[in-house]
Amino acid sequence: PWEPFPTRNPYLGVMSHGHPASLSESARDRPDPIVWTVSPARQRPALALVAVSILASFGLLVGILAGDWIWGAVASVILFATVSRFFLPTRISLTTEGIRAEFPLLTRRVGWDQIEWIRHDRVGALVRLRRRRWLRSPEFTILLGSDPEPALAGLATLAPDGMVTPVRARGGRSS
Repeated sequence: PWEPFPTRNPYLGVMSHGHPASLSESARDRPDPIVWTVSPARQRPALALVAVSILASFGLLVGILAGDWIWGAVASVILFATVSRFFLPTRISLTTEGIRAEFPLLTRRVGWDQIEWIRHDRVGALVRLRRRRWLRSPEFTILLGSDPEPALAGLATLAPDGMVTPVRARGGRSS
């Protein structure tokens, strides 16, 4: 079982869920996970204000057209759920085992062996998964945050060779 967010206790070493971790050589030599949190609404408050006003306006319009405020509230909640990754923080972790992305309504744990390729620029990365189950989405995106250097360095060092490829950003600049 893959657990990418161990906590440190100075007396017991690395712990996870309150139980001492194995003190084998491989556990001691394993690098710490690279973890970052992304919250686009905090980075772009003006855009967040515009988005909130659009959500509220649409909810108000639905409430008026439906003749009941409850339908407007339901519409607003559904719309908020669809754009929750913009408003709520997302926590991403890279380890030697793979990627863990804690989205607001979903947590994805993906091992490096399940990933076909990763394409990135300085803003985010597109992760294409090997197709195993027909119901699961074959790809997802992760944002790299306001300082993408640690995340890009983590992808370069932790992912298997040839898996991570930079793409040209808009405007012709390569990342």
